[in-house]
Amino acid sequence: MKDFLKRTLTFAAAFVFAATLGAVNVSAAQWKKAEVYTAFEQVVDEQRETQSTFAAGDILYGEALPGTCITITISSETSETVYSTKVGASCIFNLPFSLEEGKNDITVEAEYDGQTQELCSVQVTRLSQEVKDKLEHIIVFPMALFVAR
Repeated sequence: MKDFLKRTLTFAAAFVFAATLGAVNVSAAQWKKAEVYTAFEQVVDEQRETQSTFAAGDILYGEALPGTCITITISSETSETVYSTKVGASCIFNLPFSLEEGKNDITVEAEYDGQTQELCSVQVTRLSQEVKDKLEHIIVFPMALFVAR
């Protein structure tokens, strides 16, 4: 029984290792066809071109081929900031980034083997704490509706 278990585990480990090697040795032409999966954790909705938030930042996470460089470029009214990470052997990544108050143009790109593709481009307006405080202290009184007979 121990020999069977030992052989099974050895086979499984060899299979996983071979599958990993197959994923790593992907040419640039194959990468064009491969998808890079990304998502923002909380704040940014990549389906909407423009949006507003009070949050100071967010996290981009996803999956890509090992060696892929993921870059977030944030252009605001006062500066441009670039965040980047290189995807490791696990094929997953996360990349935290900050937003400045005002308009932030966010562009996400992936680069593999010298080829770059834009994944998304959105504009996020970070509203000030002052606006948030004013909104939190608004009192709304329900209106009574009277129907004339």
